[in-house]
Amino acid sequence: MAFTPKLAPDDTEAKNFPPIFGTGFVVHEDGLIATNDHVILSFPKLPRPDGYKDWPVAALFFILTDNGMTRFAADIGGVSRLSKFEPGRAYYGPTRPDIAFVHVKLRDLLPVTLRPHGARYEEGEEVATAGFPMGTDHLTAPGWLHQLSPTLQSGIVIRILVRRRMGSQSM
Repeated sequence: MAFTPKLAPDDTEAKNFPPIFGTGFVVHEDGLIATNDHVILSFPKLPRPDGYKDWPVAALFFILTDNGMTRFAADIGGVSRLSKFEPGRAYYGPTRPDIAFVHVKLRDLLPVTLRPHGARYEEGEEVATAGFPMGTDHLTAPGWLHQLSPTLQSGIVIRILVRRRMGSQSM
């Protein structure tokens, strides 16, 4: 799914397809969406009319049907950002991960099945990603809307690199 402003600029590209500024995926059937924290931080920067109380952003869902790709918008109910993060001993990421959650006003969604915590990837395993890494620029690259669906990439894990902690090597 993608996040798009409710109020889009009145130009040709926006009439063909709304501007996408972030993506996410369903993690719970009751409307919980995982996204990036930097996407949530852009919500208040979107235009909204004076006195407008609702979120100025919509969640745009894409569904593949027998007749092709279709889309529908859902209203945002709320957002949640990490207020505290305590990594484990073997954590090598940023001090605060770029993750946040959005609640949309929908139910009975089909969540993405995630790998169990602690499960490891294996060499030869197939992996995939889906999203809008370039927003709407990629969808309209030749000057017209030529793609409606997310960009899909797949590959195979060819090597697993293991980091050793300092002091764990024996002499």
